[in-house]
Order: sequence, then C-alpha cells, then structure tokens
Amino acid sequence: MTAAVLGVALALPTGLLVGVRNLEQLGVGWLAPDQAALFLVPGIEADKLDALHADLAADERVAVARIVTPDEALDEFRERSGLAEALAALETNPLPTVITLALAPGLEAPGALLAELEARDEVDSLQFDRLWAQRFDSLLAVARRVAGVTGAALLLAVLLSVGNTIRLDIAGRREEIEVTRLVGGSDAFIRQPFLYGGLWYGLGAGVLACGLVTVSVWLLQGPVGRLGAAYGADLALTGLSVRELLGLTGIGASVGWLGSRIAVARHLARIEPT
Repeated sequence: MTAAVLGVALALPTGLLVGVRNLEQLGVGWLAPDQAALFLVPGIEADKLDALHADLAADERVAVARIVTPDEALDEFRERSGLAEALAALETNPLPTVITLALAPGLEAPGALLAELEARDEVDSLQFDRLWAQRFDSLLAVARRVAGVTGAALLLAVLLSVGNTIRLDIAGRREEIEVTRLVGGSDAFIRQPFLYGGLWYGLGAGVLACGLVTVSVWLLQGPVGRLGAAYGADLALTGLSVRELLGLTGIGASVGWLGSRIAVARHLARIEPT
C-alpha cells in the first residue's frame, strides 16, 4: 500500500509533464507563427480585391498571398466540420473574403506590416498566428512551472512518507535492535535492512508510476486520434521513452533510499539497550 500511494504521487506530476509535452508538439503542428489572415469587408468589389492582392504580392515582406473566396471557405468548413447538412440549410453565405499571407522568412518585426494592412479600408479585421503562438507558449510555460512545483511538493511527500514508514518499522523492531546491539551488532549492520526497505519502497513506486503513465497515455490514444480525425489532423500522443522510464524509476528508488536514510539516522540513535 505504501508503494502504491507513492507510485500515484510520482505519476501525477509525470503525467502532467507528458501532457504538456504533447500539447507543445500539437502546437508546433497547428500554429504557424509566420502566417496571417486578412478578413476583408463584406461585399468588397473585385477591382479593389485585385488591387490589394497585387500590392501584397509585390511587397517583399510577404512571401505568399492567397485569396480565399467565401464559397471556397464554406466548402472547406463543410468538409472539416462535419456539419454539411446544417450548412446546406443556410440561405446565404456568411463568410467573408479572406487573404491568407505567408510572411517572408526571417521577418523579425512584422508589426509595421500588420499595422499598415489593418489600416486599409478593404480590411475588416486581421488575425496574426504568431500572437496565438506566443500566448500558447506562455500557457505552456505556466503549465510546465505548475508541473515542476507539483513534482517538487510530491517528491517531498514521498520522502516524508518513506521516512514515516521506516520510523514505524524501527519502532516495531525496537526489541530486535536492542538485542542485536547487546550481542555486538554494529549500526551499519542494523541500518542495512531499513535502507534496503526504503530503496524497495521507492523502486516499487517508480515502477508503478511508469505503468500508470504508460497505461493512461494508451487509454487516451483512441479518443485523441478520433478528435484529430474529426478536424482533419493526425494526432498521436507520445508517452515516456525508455530513458525517461529508467529515470523515473531511478528517482523513485533514490528518494526512497534518502527517506529511509534520514529516518534511520534520526530514530536509530535513540534506541539504546536497557
């Protein structure tokens, strides 16, 4: 039971870190930091649309400028959303004309270009993906910090739990320890089984935590894959690598040994043969 509780404590921050890593990989695939979309005013005239597109194509700060008509946007939305029957009931197309932009590689300060475009009369609103990428990165940084703080707190809890378990074990074997000392047993000899006990507690907790995280990722693979398929994306979760599995097991064993070491050093010295 002790190893099971410790395993759950180690699995919680590990699972959170795995989730953050998968979200980061998802963001890399979905967020294009050098793309922007110009939503044009409704009913824009064809000559103004062509003039705006020509200006963008001639601008060296823009790599690619593509016009997406309302009909094209509606067809794409119909395919990806799975709402074809509901969209067929629309009497008019509510989507605006959009110009998608791929900014020139290495453009470090796109603010001036975006301000110019947003100020044009033909542009109703502008969406810049780099802003979303920056916000997404900020959220991931917060999640990583939360996972780190949670992991540190739970490692401390594991350390205290192992120490308390070893303390109870020492108290339960007090008479045995006194007799061992009377017959000449050294402190190193008496300390050894308790250190091994703490090591096994931590090792078992690490193995259980690896299993819990791996099973959780496996259980989520199907729902995440179906979610990605609904949006036309190939989503796959990544679990712990072999190196990470060994590292988590090693952390559990190390914390278990350290907790038992502290408990033995503190409580064994109080036991003297009477």
